Amino acid sequence: SEQVEAGIKVNFPWGLTGTASYFDITRGNVSTPDRNNPGFQVQTGEVRSKGAEVELAYQVTDQWFVQGGYAFTDAKITKGNPDEIGNRFQNIPEHQANIWTHYRFDQGLLENLTLSTGVNFVGDRPLDSAGTVELPNFTTWDLGASYSYKSVKLELFANNVLDKRYFIANDFGLTVFPGDPRTIMGRISLKY
Repeated sequence: SEQVEAGIKVNFPWGLTGTASYFDITRGNVSTPDRNNPGFQVQTGEVRSKGAEVELAYQVTDQWFVQGGYAFTDAKITKGNPDEIGNRFQNIPEHQANIWTHYRFDQGLLENLTLSTGVNFVGDRPLDSAGTVELPNFTTWDLGASYSYKSVKLELFANNVLDKRYFIANDFGLTVFPGDPRTIMGRISLKY
């Protein structure tokens, strides 16, 4: 691999922090379909990924925190089977984004209760390097709550609250799985 990356980090006095970076990565010996032996892979490909990432975090008040991020990735096949050169590389979305926020109550009846919510977006991505199938984009919404009392902490999480149906693929793009459905879980922690 050859990688070039540059970035900046900012920390403003009013509570806003952030990072931004640019990257250009060329990866060789990437597995590509063996046209002479269907179902097999050979390490003859090359992929070049260029893009940028931005992350911001803001402590709005002592109780309220917000963070978010966005990534753009242009991953193209630069060497491999002739019909794949110039195509987007499998299973890499061009666009990804997320935003998350927490609010912690520090007085009254709700003291020590923290409520959280977040949204994750994953853009469409090719299932295979030939570009014959594309997995659609999806957005999921998550919720969380935690309560602490002395040395005990109670937590409740709800992921994919709207039960969004979406699909993910393995690294080789050979198998597609449904994404996790709505999931609710709890946890009790004890510090001693």
